[in-house]
Amino acid sequence: MKATSPSGRENERGIALLLTLLVLTILLIIAVQLAYSTKIAFGLAKDRRNEMQIDLAFRGDVFKAQAILRYDQSQGETDSKKDDWQNPDFSDPDDAPTSQGQQGTEELADEEPQIRGQIVDEDSKYNLVHLLPRRPNAEMASDDKDPQNNKDNANGEELVGKDQPKKDLKDKPREKPFDEQKEKERHARAIHILMSIIDEFRQGTPYDVTPGDAKEIAEGIDQFLNRSDSGHGGNGVDRMQTKSGLPLSLDELLLVPGVSENLMWDFRDPDDPNEIVPGLSNYVTIWSSGKINVNTAAEVVLRALFDDNHRDNAHDITTARGDEEELKENDRLRSMSKDARKEERAKKKIEERRKRKRQAKGGDLFGGDDKASDKGDNSDENGPFQEVGEIQKKNIVTNEDYQKILPYLSVKSDVFSLFLHGKKGHTTKDVRVVLHRTDEGKCETILWETRRVAHLSGVDLESEDDGQGGGFF
Repeated sequence: MKATSPSGRENERGIALLLTLLVLTILLIIAVQLAYSTKIAFGLAKDRRNEMQIDLAFRGDVFKAQAILRYDQSQGETDSKKDDWQNPDFSDPDDAPTSQGQQGTEELADEEPQIRGQIVDEDSKYNLVHLLPRRPNAEMASDDKDPQNNKDNANGEELVGKDQPKKDLKDKPREKPFDEQKEKERHARAIHILMSIIDEFRQGTPYDVTPGDAKEIAEGIDQFLNRSDSGHGGNGVDRMQTKSGLPLSLDELLLVPGVSENLMWDFRDPDDPNEIVPGLSNYVTIWSSGKINVNTAAEVVLRALFDDNHRDNAHDITTARGDEEELKENDRLRSMSKDARKEERAKKKIEERRKRKRQAKGGDLFGGDDKASDKGDNSDENGPFQEVGEIQKKNIVTNEDYQKILPYLSVKSDVFSLFLHGKKGHTTKDVRVVLHRTDEGKCETILWETRRVAHLSGVDLESEDDGQGGGFF
């Protein structure tokens, strides 16, 4: 039997060692890759869990907003900036207890998402529906309603029920004569109002829109809404023959040349991160009832309703409804610490609710007559208008100007947007929920959309940067 030389055994040992190292290296690579994949999957699962918890918190705040709006409706028919929905009590991260120590606070923060929200009155904005043409068949005489079911008969057809005999053809509703010239004037005025809003909503800032650009953007939006085909790969159906010529979301207006995200939405000023540059979405809408609430509309929107040489009347209106007192109060609150500001606002809300309860009972609990409240003050002092006619009664505008702006104004709001911003860990989410409050006391959700950018108007950015969560209130 031939003996193996020592050198041969050493070669075999070297090969075995190399194979062992190679296998270990491969196993190490697999282990590292597996650990990395597991970490990624865990992070994704955690983000998904956080997003689901944020969504559940959002749903709870939507129910709360609906309850606030229904309660506010029960307090009176007018709406103003002094109503409860203007400063609702949503989830506030500053309410989290801190007496459990740092570890307990971190555990609590990991369990509960931080939510902030704001209710915005869509009826305070100019509705782009005014840009849509009014068809001749849309205007009907006052007797164009069926007496049996009180429904409009815009097509000139008779509405016959099961047991109702068919009417004679002579009973068909009569159409009002359509004034084409009057319609052209109305449409031109609608474009002019939108152009004025675009021209002035950032006036005095480095991001002001020039009159020429404002004119091009307003006309571009008008052409986009009234286009005869989809223009972007659609089926070519005439939009005016469909249910509505309005877009489903303001994001669709980004297809208009000159309309960018920085124009449409709020953003932080790069030169001053604590300054918010307002977006056009704060002044125009597609969801309101069509009329503008004179108690909540921004001065920019009110100015656009007047002729160019009478726009200062808008400032007189905002002064008469008490805006200057509100600005002074906001300046006073901003000078206070955050805790003191929060306590002051809580006391004010409690006092306002007590006042309304006393009014509902017929007077002051101490024998006085407390009829003046935020929902029903008919005194000559500055405060919310109880009817549009007060603008003329207080000699704020001339009768000629009043007749021009009257078709656009109201003192009631029916449609609101609820902006919610949720944060948990590194997961953030923003949504917009549009709520419609009906005369029957219902508050229905008509839109729920996820937003790419947060709604910043009214946010305390300094508190947000400090890790306090900021907030709209």
